[in-house]
Amino acid sequence: MNMKLILIAALLLVATTYCTAEEEITEKELQEMMNNNFENKNKEDKEIARMADEELKQEDFEENLQEMKKAWWRRRRRRRRRRRRRHHWRRYARIGFRAVRTVIGK
Repeated sequence: MNMKLILIAALLLVATTYCTAEEEITEKELQEMMNNNFENKNKEDKEIARMADEELKQEDFEENLQEMKKAWWRRRRRRRRRRRRRHHWRRYARIGFRAVRTVIGK
């Protein structure tokens, strides 16, 4: 009977030491996992910020492109109007300058 009690006590001792050692290992693993999660979270945040910056740059580029197109068309219309105004007098060159002014209404 004593031998059985000694054997049970020894098994309990071994089991408790194994469990405490296993708990220490799991605590270390948990700490490492938390550190890795923190690092992964930082990496994800940086990636999200980079993607947002790229998206903003793309939107700014598209807006600038639209503005450039609008400005180009404005300049083109302005040039065409100027060209029409400059060469308009040639139609009336035979009549004379004063007649042209009265026809145009200036």
